[in-house]
Amino acid sequence: MKPEDLWISGGGLAGLATCIALQNKCGIQANILEAKSQLQGDTGTLIALWPNGLRALQAIDSSLYQDILQTGCKIQYITSIRGTEESRIPAEYESKYGQPFICIRWSTLHSLLAKRVSRSQIYLQHATTEVHDKEDHVIIETQRTLSAKDACRNEDTKEAFVGRALIVADGVRSLLRKYVLNENEKQLIDPIYTGRVIARAVLESDELKCLSISLPQNESIFFFSSDGKKVGSLSSLEQGQFYWALTLPVPNMDSCHDIQKQHLQQESEFSTPLMQVIAATPTERIQVRPLLEMQPLPRYAKGNVVLLGDAAHAVIPSLGQGANLAFEDALVLSCCMKNEDNLAKAFSSFEQKRLHRCQVIQEESSKAGKRARELKTNNSSSNPQVFESYEKFLEYMLEFDGISFP
Repeated sequence: MKPEDLWISGGGLAGLATCIALQNKCGIQANILEAKSQLQGDTGTLIALWPNGLRALQAIDSSLYQDILQTGCKIQYITSIRGTEESRIPAEYESKYGQPFICIRWSTLHSLLAKRVSRSQIYLQHATTEVHDKEDHVIIETQRTLSAKDACRNEDTKEAFVGRALIVADGVRSLLRKYVLNENEKQLIDPIYTGRVIARAVLESDELKCLSISLPQNESIFFFSSDGKKVGSLSSLEQGQFYWALTLPVPNMDSCHDIQKQHLQQESEFSTPLMQVIAATPTERIQVRPLLEMQPLPRYAKGNVVLLGDAAHAVIPSLGQGANLAFEDALVLSCCMKNEDNLAKAFSSFEQKRLHRCQVIQEESSKAGKRARELKTNNSSSNPQVFESYEKFLEYMLEFDGISFP
């Protein structure tokens, strides 16, 4: 490899979006190191694209943006149900923020991104384990993940790459997050278990026929148990598919993968629609994962290494901002690198532009998750100051434009 190569660790949404942004905005053909053996994603996951994320994607690649609008499901109503209380409001984001609210399957969005990156730029089965930053280049150590057949040959699975810099987009469990932190900040390396897990899946359109109820199209519905401890959601997706999710408390993170479908049905008894879609879902398609979040980091960059996406600022899905922040990152980083040959300076500029905003959204996501589990009181629901503050936060979050935004 040439020492001038630029490397990205992680071929998920953040890594692919960054690769496309660098290609379109800077003319840089970056290479991606991906641990998996193929570029296929989490088929049971919904991605909520809010106006800020869509605006970033539009600036990164206009044809990608158009494909998303044509493929994804535009949400027209958002409904919240808690006991006998129900509120249904129109999703008027397009008229207010200039962009709609789109729900799209993770694998669909990942495929739309992946087809814009040459396969020659993607190194599969290469898990990045270490990085060594020199004055004018980096040395990246990887562990190759071999098939059982290849492993029998006793091949050396370690491989090193040299490049100008490394962009770390390897997710919430990043192995390289530790690189940017000082010794006294090591407690920030690992994500924190929130004490809650999320079970989720996607139902195909033909699987919905066995339900005794009809599900509304172009709508997202949120259900809250009477004690506020369990939250469920249903959302229509592209091609008549439906996504469901159930979040519930589980004290021991290690036991989350032992949760059975029957237990999920029992836990969802507070919502008949949710209980029915869980019952209709093939067991093997139900995914159960712990909800993890990061404490806000004090920095994202160090020398020729920079963190972005969940590696830098993982959030719980209470505000649906994880992927949207990653797309913002990709755009801002490409803008910082466009006119700056010194990548360490470009990465430092990226950090300055992103740190405060991402910290604020991390903190608000954590607060929103806690608020959703709290029972409403007359005082909290009628307090105009709380409502006004949250409205201002939404404006701050959703009006991002990637260029002039601080």
